[in-house]
Amino acid sequence: SAKFITSLDFPGIAIGGDRAEAETDAEFRLLRGGSLYMLGRLEDAPAEFSHQSLQGNDEATFWLAATRAAAGDLDGAAPELKRTGPIIQPYPRSLKVPLGRVVMETALSQGDLKQAKHFIDILRIDTLNSIEKAQLDYEEGRILEQEEKFDEAVAKYESVIAGPHRP
Repeated sequence: SAKFITSLDFPGIAIGGDRAEAETDAEFRLLRGGSLYMLGRLEDAPAEFSHQSLQGNDEATFWLAATRAAAGDLDGAAPELKRTGPIIQPYPRSLKVPLGRVVMETALSQGDLKQAKHFIDILRIDTLNSIEKAQLDYEEGRILEQEEKFDEAVAKYESVIAGPHRP
């Protein structure tokens, strides 16, 4: 199924499929839009998330806002990401971490430090690899810097510099 294939990080396979099913099935359109997003086809994904079969669907609203943010419209995406962001909590780590970083980056761009911290907490619940940990430490340093907690921010940045990955 498209859901299984997408969860295995094979989004290119998931965007194919029966055209009749794609036109009538909301879940398939959501999965196909998610696959397009993951492939970086940000210009194609919004049509899937905006389809009438997904009107009122918070998950589609989240993905549409994440697509807008990833395409650079942080201001336009911020309100919906703030409202729908917690949807990613049950997602597998391979989706949750990059999507959570989009929500966090959007919140930081709006000066919403509470939201940004909340998403760091959500992401740190999972066991992170060293690259993900360094990315979150860097983002946490940015938050601490905006809070004018400069010594703590420098300590976070130094831990990132000392680590195996520099975001």
